[in-house]
Amino acid sequence: MNVVGDVAGKIAIMVDDLIDDVQSFVDAAVVLKERGAYKIYALATHGILSKEAPRLIEESPIDEVGEGGDKSSKTNG
Repeated sequence: MNVVGDVAGKIAIMVDDLIDDVQSFVDAAVVLKERGAYKIYALATHGILSKEAPRLIEESPIDEVGEGGDKSSKTNG
């Protein structure tokens, strides 16, 4: 996994369109923590969090997860 730039002593924010089984977020968070990030946030438009996702997040170096929800199904009127 590649990390662009120096994250030591910084806040890392990972952004994606979907959080499902979270393994890629967890793997990235481990690398970021190893490289010195002191806070790690995971953000996504859609947070499905299936399978073991809640447990994996809790056991990972991710400090907080945020999701935007799906607003596309709303109609005018």
